[in-house]
Amino acid sequence: KLYATLLMRDHMDEIIEGIVAGVGGGGLYVTLDEPFVDVLVRFESMGPDRYEMNDDELGVTGLRSGDKIELGDRITVQIEDVAVLRRMVYARRIPPDTVLKAFEGAKKSGKKSRVPDRPASQRGPAQQRGRGGARGGARGGGPGKKTGGRGRRKR
Repeated sequence: KLYATLLMRDHMDEIIEGIVAGVGGGGLYVTLDEPFVDVLVRFESMGPDRYEMNDDELGVTGLRSGDKIELGDRITVQIEDVAVLRRMVYARRIPPDTVLKAFEGAKKSGKKSRVPDRPASQRGPAQQRGRGGARGGARGGGPGKKTGGRGRRKR
């Protein structure tokens, strides 16, 4: 990994094609054609749409445009950052024109989402934030939770 990141320092801002090799909590892992290096494309760097992992965790879907990217798909990326200490190469996706047009069409029509909203019990932890979560409230704990003797000390 170290040699791959050192090699990629010379390829900053290059536009390269690759194949989606993995899907993780942080984004997509793409194996570049030349040089043969894995890069991480974060969800924020996927394009103008907001992307979420599919239920089967084998791909991601754009919520407004309906754009789907799955394992084995070819995508075009631009090398964005090389973190030598972390031994990680970050890239951003160059979305095709069809995705940009679909996103603009959905944006103009006021359409919020093509993906139906899931019940709270089926949402992931990132989607439950700000809604109280399992412990009831922003401070956690909720009513009736015992502190285990770690409450405020009296003097």
